[in-house]
Amino acid sequence: MLGHIKDLAEGKEVNGKGRIYRTQKAQTYHTDESDIVGLLCLHQAMEGGESQVVSSHNIYNTLRRERPDVLRQLCFPHWFYDRKGETSEGQNEWMRTPGYYWYKGRLSMKWDSYYVGALHRFWDAGLLPQYTDAQREAIQVMEEMCRRLSLEMTLQQGDIQFVANTHNLHARSAYKDDNDVTKKRWLQRLWLATSEEEGGWPLPFADSRYSKRGDVQVNETPESYPTEAE
Repeated sequence: MLGHIKDLAEGKEVNGKGRIYRTQKAQTYHTDESDIVGLLCLHQAMEGGESQVVSSHNIYNTLRRERPDVLRQLCFPHWFYDRKGETSEGQNEWMRTPGYYWYKGRLSMKWDSYYVGALHRFWDAGLLPQYTDAQREAIQVMEEMCRRLSLEMTLQQGDIQFVANTHNLHARSAYKDDNDVTKKRWLQRLWLATSEEEGGWPLPFADSRYSKRGDVQVNETPESYPTEAE
C-alpha cells in the first residue's frame, strides 16, 4: 500500500480523528499496520523532520533489567487504540491488544503512544475505562526509553528507509516547511506485507497467512493511490 507523508493541516489543530503524520508535529515512537514500512524522501523539510528508529527487543531487554514493573504493564492486554474512524461494519471504534506479545517463539510489538492516549472522546462518553497510574507511567517510561536507545537519521532527497515493524519502532521530530509550497517536506510511504509463505513472522491475527495482511482495511473499499497528497 502506497501513501503520502505531507503536512495537510496548514497549522490547524488535529481533531479527534486526525492523523498526526499529516501535520508538522513530532510523532511519538510507534509501529505501523504492516510488516515492513518504507519511506522515500522526495523533499526535505526546511528545518527538522529527522527520523528515529529503535529496536523493540532492545527496549524489552532494558525494561526487563531496569523496570520489570513497566514491562509487565506493556505485556498485559489492557491497551486500547483509537481506529480514528477507519472502521468496518460491526467493528468498535477502538481495538484492544497488549503492547508486547509472544507468539510461536517470537517477540513482537504493537505500540503507538499517540493512539493509545488519544481516547478522550471515548473516556468522556464512558465507553472505555480510564488508564491507571501504572499505565500512564508505562506510557511515559516507554517513550523515554525509546528516545534513550534510538538511532536518528536525516533522510535526504532520494533516500529510502525500510523498517521491520514487528520488532522496531520509528518516530519523527517536529519540522518547519519552506513558504514555497513546492518545497514542502514530502515522503512516499510503502506498507509491505510479508505473509508466512513469504518468510514473514507468524502473527496472532486472522490474516497472518494471507499474502495481503495488516494494512487499514475498511469493509471492501478498493485501494487507490492518489498521485498527490490529499
